[in-house]
Amino acid sequence: MTMRPRLRHQLLFTGSLAAALALGCSDNRISILNGTTYTPDGHLVVFGWPIRVYDSALHAASPAIPSPADRSEVAAAALSTDGTLGLVAHGQFAPEPTPPSATLFRVPTGEVVSRISFAGFAPAGGSDVGGFALSPQGDRAFLAREVHRTTDGALLWSTPTTLSSPVFSADGSILVAIGLGPPPDQQAPYYESILMAFDAGTGAPLYANPLGGGSELGEISLLGDGSRLAGVLTTCQSRGCWQYLVTFSIADGRLISKVPVPVGVDVAGDVSCARTQDLCASSYRDDTSVATALWQADGTFLGTLAKMPISSSISTWPPPQPRLSPDGSTVALVSDTAVSVYQVSDGRLTGEIVAGNSP
Repeated sequence: MTMRPRLRHQLLFTGSLAAALALGCSDNRISILNGTTYTPDGHLVVFGWPIRVYDSALHAASPAIPSPADRSEVAAAALSTDGTLGLVAHGQFAPEPTPPSATLFRVPTGEVVSRISFAGFAPAGGSDVGGFALSPQGDRAFLAREVHRTTDGALLWSTPTTLSSPVFSADGSILVAIGLGPPPDQQAPYYESILMAFDAGTGAPLYANPLGGGSELGEISLLGDGSRLAGVLTTCQSRGCWQYLVTFSIADGRLISKVPVPVGVDVAGDVSCARTQDLCASSYRDDTSVATALWQADGTFLGTLAKMPISSSISTWPPPQPRLSPDGSTVALVSDTAVSVYQVSDGRLTGEIVAGNSP
Protein backbone atom coordinates (compact mmCIF):
# COMPACT_ATOMS: atom_id res chain seq x y z
CA MET A 1 0.00 0.00 0.00
CA THR A 2 1.35 3.41 -0.87
CA MET A 3 0.70 6.65 0.89
CA ARG A 4 -1.66 9.24 -0.52
CA PRO A 5 -0.11 11.93 -2.73
CA ARG A 6 1.46 14.63 -0.64
CA LEU A 7 -0.70 17.68 -0.05
CA ARG A 8 0.25 21.10 -1.41
CA HIS A 9 1.60 23.03 1.56
CA GLN A 10 1.37 26.52 0.19
CA LEU A 11 -1.14 29.23 0.53
CA LEU A 12 -1.92 29.92 -3.10
CA PHE A 13 -2.05 28.29 -6.50
CA THR A 14 -2.80 29.27 -10.08
CA GLY A 15 -5.18 28.03 -12.71
CA SER A 16 -6.90 28.90 -15.98
CA LEU A 17 -10.27 30.41 -15.10
CA ALA A 18 -13.35 31.61 -16.90
CA ALA A 19 -16.40 32.73 -14.94
CA ALA A 20 -18.36 35.88 -14.22
CA LEU A 21 -17.69 38.00 -11.18
CA ALA A 22 -20.52 37.23 -8.76
CA LEU A 23 -20.53 40.66 -7.16
CA GLY A 24 -21.12 42.36 -10.49
CA CYS A 25 -19.11 45.46 -9.52
CA SER A 26 -16.78 46.82 -12.20
CA ASP A 27 -14.17 47.86 -9.64
CA ASN A 28 -14.05 44.34 -8.15
CA ARG A 29 -13.13 42.39 -11.27
CA ILE A 30 -10.46 39.69 -10.91
CA SER A 31 -9.36 37.65 -13.91
CA ILE A 32 -6.95 35.23 -12.23
CA LEU A 33 -7.69 34.04 -8.69
CA ASN A 34 -4.79 32.67 -6.63
CA GLY A 35 -6.14 32.50 -3.09
CA THR A 36 -6.81 34.59 -0.02
CA THR A 37 -5.95 35.35 3.58
CA TYR A 38 -7.20 37.63 6.36
CA THR A 39 -5.66 40.73 7.90
CA PRO A 40 -5.78 41.07 11.72
CA ASP A 41 -8.81 43.40 11.50
CA GLY A 42 -10.80 40.92 9.41
CA HIS A 43 -10.24 42.36 5.94
CA LEU A 44 -9.91 39.75 3.21
CA VAL A 45 -6.88 40.01 0.92
CA VAL A 46 -7.56 38.22 -2.35
CA PHE A 47 -4.40 37.47 -4.30
CA GLY A 48 -5.39 37.51 -7.91
CA TRP A 49 -4.97 39.60 -11.02
CA PRO A 50 -5.15 42.24 -9.62
CA ILE A 51 -4.77 41.91 -5.84
CA ARG A 52 -7.73 43.33 -3.90
CA VAL A 53 -8.58 44.03 -0.25
CA TYR A 54 -12.22 43.55 0.80
CA ASP A 55 -14.17 44.48 3.91
CA SER A 56 -16.43 42.04 5.77
CA ALA A 57 -19.25 42.69 3.29
CA LEU A 58 -16.90 41.87 0.37
CA HIS A 59 -16.84 45.44 -0.85
CA ALA A 60 -13.51 46.64 -2.17
CA ALA A 61 -11.88 48.51 0.73
CA SER A 62 -9.09 50.09 -1.31
CA PRO A 63 -7.95 50.52 -4.91
CA ALA A 64 -6.71 47.41 -6.70
CA ILE A 65 -3.04 46.47 -6.29
CA PRO A 66 -1.38 45.48 -9.58
CA SER A 67 0.03 41.97 -9.30
CA PRO A 68 3.84 42.09 -9.29
CA ALA A 69 3.99 38.97 -11.49
CA ASP A 70 2.73 37.85 -14.86
CA ARG A 71 -0.73 36.25 -14.83
CA SER A 72 0.70 32.77 -15.42
CA GLU A 73 3.64 33.01 -13.01
CA VAL A 74 2.19 33.44 -9.50
CA ALA A 75 3.00 30.36 -7.41
CA ALA A 76 2.45 31.36 -3.79
CA ALA A 77 1.78 34.37 -1.59
CA ALA A 78 1.84 35.36 2.06
CA LEU A 79 0.96 38.26 4.34
CA SER A 80 2.72 39.70 7.37
CA THR A 81 0.89 39.32 10.69
CA ASP A 82 -0.09 42.98 10.83
CA GLY A 83 -1.43 42.83 7.27
CA THR A 84 0.72 45.68 5.96
CA LEU A 85 3.15 43.66 3.81
CA GLY A 86 2.45 41.08 1.11
CA LEU A 87 4.89 38.72 -0.60
CA VAL A 88 4.26 37.00 -3.93
CA ALA A 89 6.50 34.23 -5.29
CA HIS A 90 6.68 33.93 -9.04
CA GLY A 91 8.79 32.43 -11.79
CA GLN A 92 8.78 30.36 -14.95
CA PHE A 93 7.53 26.84 -14.33
CA ALA A 94 7.11 25.49 -17.85
CA PRO A 95 8.44 24.25 -20.13
CA GLU A 96 11.72 24.51 -18.19
CA PRO A 97 11.47 25.40 -14.48
CA THR A 98 13.71 28.23 -13.32
CA PRO A 99 14.49 29.46 -9.80
CA PRO A 100 11.59 31.56 -8.53
CA SER A 101 11.81 35.07 -7.18
CA ALA A 102 9.53 37.04 -4.86
CA THR A 103 8.27 40.59 -4.63
CA LEU A 104 7.54 42.28 -1.28
CA PHE A 105 4.95 45.07 -1.43
CA ARG A 106 2.94 47.26 0.92
CA VAL A 107 -0.75 46.64 1.53
CA PRO A 108 -2.96 48.33 0.47
CA THR A 109 -0.86 50.77 -1.64
CA GLY A 110 1.02 48.13 -3.66
CA GLU A 111 4.33 49.99 -3.27
CA VAL A 112 7.18 47.58 -4.06
CA VAL A 113 9.59 47.28 -1.10
CA SER A 114 12.09 44.73 -2.44
CA ARG A 115 12.63 41.79 -4.74
CA ILE A 116 14.21 38.50 -3.69
CA SER A 117 15.89 35.86 -5.84
CA PHE A 118 15.72 32.28 -4.55
CA ALA A 119 18.63 31.09 -6.67
CA GLY A 120 19.48 27.90 -4.78
CA PHE A 121 16.89 25.66 -6.38
CA ALA A 122 14.28 25.31 -9.09
CA PRO A 123 10.86 23.64 -8.69
CA ALA A 124 10.69 20.08 -9.97
CA GLY A 125 7.76 20.89 -12.23
CA GLY A 126 4.34 22.45 -12.40
CA SER A 127 3.91 25.48 -10.16
CA ASP A 128 4.53 23.81 -6.79
CA VAL A 129 7.52 25.59 -5.26
CA GLY A 130 7.22 24.01 -1.83
CA GLY A 131 6.60 25.78 1.47
CA PHE A 132 6.35 29.56 1.51
CA ALA A 133 6.05 31.94 4.47
CA LEU A 134 6.61 35.53 5.53
CA SER A 135 7.67 36.31 9.10
CA PRO A 136 5.18 38.21 11.32
CA GLN A 137 7.29 41.38 11.06
CA GLY A 138 7.77 40.93 7.31
CA ASP A 139 11.56 40.94 7.65
CA ARG A 140 12.25 37.33 6.60
CA ALA A 141 10.89 35.15 3.82
CA PHE A 142 11.09 31.36 3.52
CA LEU A 143 10.66 29.45 0.27
CA ALA A 144 11.22 25.69 0.05
CA ARG A 145 14.60 25.66 1.84
CA GLU A 146 15.94 29.21 1.85
CA VAL A 147 15.42 32.09 4.30
CA HIS A 148 16.12 35.58 2.97
CA ARG A 149 16.10 39.03 4.52
CA THR A 150 13.35 40.95 2.80
CA THR A 151 14.90 44.42 3.00
CA ASP A 152 17.74 43.58 0.63
CA GLY A 153 17.08 39.97 -0.44
CA ALA A 154 20.22 38.61 1.24
CA LEU A 155 20.29 34.85 1.87
CA LEU A 156 20.44 34.29 5.64
CA TRP A 157 20.45 30.49 5.80
CA SER A 158 19.15 27.37 4.07
CA THR A 159 18.29 23.74 4.78
CA PRO A 160 19.67 20.70 2.92
CA THR A 161 16.23 19.52 1.78
CA THR A 162 12.96 21.12 0.77
CA LEU A 163 10.47 21.64 3.60
CA SER A 164 6.71 22.12 3.47
CA SER A 165 4.09 24.05 5.47
CA PRO A 166 6.48 26.57 7.08
CA VAL A 167 5.10 28.56 10.02
CA PHE A 168 6.83 31.35 11.92
CA SER A 169 6.16 31.66 15.64
CA ALA A 170 4.09 34.64 16.76
CA ASP A 171 7.24 36.60 17.69
CA GLY A 172 9.10 35.55 14.54
CA SER A 173 11.96 33.86 16.42
CA ILE A 174 11.19 30.25 15.40
CA LEU A 175 10.46 28.70 12.02
CA VAL A 176 8.65 25.36 12.11
CA ALA A 177 8.18 23.23 8.99
CA ILE A 178 7.58 19.65 7.90
CA GLY A 179 10.33 17.48 6.50
CA LEU A 180 10.14 13.98 5.05
CA GLY A 181 12.39 11.30 6.50
CA PRO A 182 13.27 7.78 5.29
CA PRO A 183 11.37 4.79 6.69
CA PRO A 184 12.44 4.00 10.28
CA ASP A 185 12.54 0.37 9.19
CA GLN A 186 14.36 0.14 5.88
CA GLN A 187 12.29 -2.92 5.00
CA ALA A 188 9.07 -0.89 5.23
CA PRO A 189 7.82 1.16 2.25
CA TYR A 190 6.51 4.01 4.41
CA TYR A 191 8.26 7.31 4.89
CA GLU A 192 7.57 9.57 7.85
CA SER A 193 6.90 13.23 8.42
CA ILE A 194 9.30 15.08 10.71
CA LEU A 195 8.25 18.20 12.60
CA MET A 196 11.32 20.44 12.43
CA ALA A 197 12.14 23.81 13.98
CA PHE A 198 14.94 26.31 13.45
CA ASP A 199 16.12 29.57 14.92
CA ALA A 200 14.61 31.97 12.38
CA GLY A 201 17.60 34.31 12.54
CA THR A 202 20.50 31.87 12.31
CA GLY A 203 19.00 28.63 11.02
CA ALA A 204 20.31 26.70 14.04
CA PRO A 205 18.24 23.49 14.45
CA LEU A 206 16.03 23.51 17.54
CA TYR A 207 14.33 20.13 17.23
CA ALA A 208 13.44 17.41 14.71
CA ASN A 209 10.63 15.17 15.94
CA PRO A 210 9.84 12.11 13.77
CA LEU A 211 6.13 11.31 13.71
CA GLY A 212 6.42 7.60 12.91
CA GLY A 213 6.70 5.42 9.83
CA GLY A 214 3.88 5.90 7.37
CA SER A 215 2.98 9.31 8.78
CA GLU A 216 1.99 12.37 6.78
CA LEU A 217 1.38 15.64 8.59
CA GLY A 218 -0.64 18.03 6.46
CA GLU A 219 -0.59 21.81 6.64
CA ILE A 220 0.05 23.14 10.16
CA SER A 221 -1.43 26.33 11.58
CA LEU A 222 -0.75 28.52 14.59
CA LEU A 223 -3.54 28.10 17.10
CA GLY A 224 -5.01 30.52 19.63
CA ASP A 225 -2.29 32.35 21.57
CA GLY A 226 0.42 31.07 19.21
CA SER A 227 2.01 28.59 21.63
CA ARG A 228 0.56 25.61 19.75
CA LEU A 229 0.32 24.24 16.25
CA ALA A 230 -2.64 22.25 14.90
CA GLY A 231 -2.83 19.84 12.00
CA VAL A 232 -4.15 16.56 10.61
CA LEU A 233 -1.89 13.52 10.87
CA THR A 234 -2.48 10.57 8.55
CA THR A 235 -0.76 7.28 9.42
CA CYS A 236 -0.70 4.40 6.93
CA GLN A 237 0.45 0.85 7.53
CA SER A 238 -0.21 -2.47 5.81
CA ARG A 239 -3.61 -2.76 7.56
CA GLY A 240 -4.88 0.60 6.38
CA CYS A 241 -4.78 4.33 7.12
CA TRP A 242 -5.92 6.30 10.16
CA GLN A 243 -6.30 10.05 10.72
CA TYR A 244 -5.86 12.14 13.85
CA LEU A 245 -6.46 15.74 14.81
CA VAL A 246 -3.20 16.75 16.49
CA THR A 247 -1.69 19.71 18.33
CA PHE A 248 1.97 20.36 19.14
CA SER A 249 3.94 22.76 21.31
CA ILE A 250 5.76 25.19 19.05
CA ALA A 251 8.52 25.63 21.67
CA ASP A 252 9.73 22.01 21.68
CA GLY A 253 7.57 20.11 19.17
CA ARG A 254 5.98 18.03 21.91
CA LEU A 255 2.73 16.28 20.95
CA ILE A 256 -0.02 17.78 23.12
CA SER A 257 -3.11 16.00 21.81
CA LYS A 258 -3.95 13.29 19.28
CA VAL A 259 -7.65 12.57 18.68
CA PRO A 260 -8.82 9.98 16.11
CA VAL A 261 -10.99 11.21 13.25
CA PRO A 262 -14.30 9.27 13.17
CA VAL A 263 -14.35 6.14 11.00
CA GLY A 264 -15.68 6.82 7.50
CA VAL A 265 -14.60 10.46 7.51
CA ASP A 266 -11.64 11.80 5.52
CA VAL A 267 -10.21 15.13 6.68
CA ALA A 268 -7.76 16.91 4.37
CA GLY A 269 -4.60 18.46 5.71
CA ASP A 270 -5.49 22.03 4.70
CA VAL A 271 -5.94 23.23 8.29
CA SER A 272 -6.63 26.86 9.18
CA CYS A 273 -7.05 28.02 12.79
CA ALA A 274 -8.34 31.16 14.49
CA ARG A 275 -5.99 33.36 16.48
CA THR A 276 -8.33 34.38 19.31
CA GLN A 277 -9.95 31.03 20.11
CA ASP A 278 -9.28 27.28 19.86
CA LEU A 279 -11.10 26.80 16.57
CA CYS A 280 -9.85 25.17 13.37
CA ALA A 281 -11.30 24.36 9.96
CA SER A 282 -10.36 21.77 7.36
CA SER A 283 -11.86 20.08 4.31
CA TYR A 284 -14.05 17.08 5.06
CA ARG A 285 -15.47 14.11 3.18
CA ASP A 286 -17.75 11.25 4.13
CA ASP A 287 -19.56 8.66 2.02
CA THR A 288 -22.08 11.11 0.57
CA SER A 289 -20.73 14.63 0.73
CA VAL A 290 -17.80 17.02 0.98
CA ALA A 291 -17.81 20.02 3.27
CA THR A 292 -15.74 22.19 5.58
CA ALA A 293 -15.36 20.75 9.09
CA LEU A 294 -15.06 22.92 12.17
CA TRP A 295 -13.30 21.46 15.20
CA GLN A 296 -11.81 22.56 18.50
CA ALA A 297 -8.19 22.10 19.45
CA ASP A 298 -9.11 19.18 21.71
CA GLY A 299 -10.50 17.31 18.68
CA THR A 300 -14.18 18.00 19.31
CA PHE A 301 -16.11 18.23 16.03
CA LEU A 302 -18.44 21.23 16.00
CA GLY A 303 -20.13 20.50 12.69
CA THR A 304 -19.78 21.20 8.98
CA LEU A 305 -20.76 23.94 6.56
CA ALA A 306 -20.89 24.42 2.78
CA LYS A 307 -21.90 20.79 2.26
CA MET A 308 -21.89 19.49 -1.33
CA PRO A 309 -23.09 16.05 -2.46
CA ILE A 310 -20.43 13.86 -4.00
CA SER A 311 -20.91 13.62 -7.76
CA SER A 312 -19.36 10.89 -9.84
CA SER A 313 -19.19 13.25 -12.81
CA ILE A 314 -17.61 16.22 -11.02
CA SER A 315 -14.40 16.19 -9.02
CA THR A 316 -15.28 17.44 -5.53
CA TRP A 317 -12.12 16.42 -3.67
CA PRO A 318 -10.33 18.25 -2.39
CA PRO A 319 -13.03 20.88 -1.87
CA PRO A 320 -12.17 24.58 -1.50
CA GLN A 321 -9.46 25.32 1.06
CA PRO A 322 -10.76 26.99 4.25
CA ARG A 323 -9.26 30.18 5.71
CA LEU A 324 -10.62 31.16 9.12
CA SER A 325 -10.79 34.82 10.09
CA PRO A 326 -8.60 35.76 13.08
CA ASP A 327 -11.59 35.87 15.44
CA GLY A 328 -13.12 32.68 14.01
CA SER A 329 -16.38 34.38 13.03
CA THR A 330 -16.14 33.74 9.27
CA VAL A 331 -14.42 31.26 7.01
CA ALA A 332 -13.37 31.92 3.42
CA LEU A 333 -13.42 28.86 1.16
CA VAL A 334 -10.85 29.23 -1.60
CA SER A 335 -10.85 27.34 -4.89
CA ASP A 336 -9.16 28.18 -8.17
CA THR A 337 -12.40 29.75 -9.39
CA ALA A 338 -14.02 31.45 -6.40
CA VAL A 339 -13.81 32.71 -2.83
CA SER A 340 -16.96 32.04 -0.79
CA VAL A 341 -17.36 33.52 2.70
CA TYR A 342 -19.55 31.86 5.35
CA GLN A 343 -20.64 32.80 8.86
CA VAL A 344 -19.33 30.20 11.29
CA SER A 345 -22.22 30.68 13.74
CA ASP A 346 -25.00 29.61 11.37
CA GLY A 347 -23.27 28.43 8.17
CA ARG A 348 -24.83 31.24 6.14
CA LEU A 349 -23.17 32.25 2.87
CA THR A 350 -22.46 35.98 3.18
CA GLY A 351 -20.72 36.68 -0.10
CA GLU A 352 -18.78 35.29 -3.04
CA ILE A 353 -16.13 36.47 -5.46
CA VAL A 354 -15.89 34.49 -8.69
CA ALA A 355 -13.01 34.96 -11.08
CA GLY A 356 -13.84 36.19 -14.54
CA ASN A 357 -12.35 37.92 -17.51
CA SER A 358 -11.24 41.46 -16.80
CA PRO A 359 -9.07 43.93 -18.69
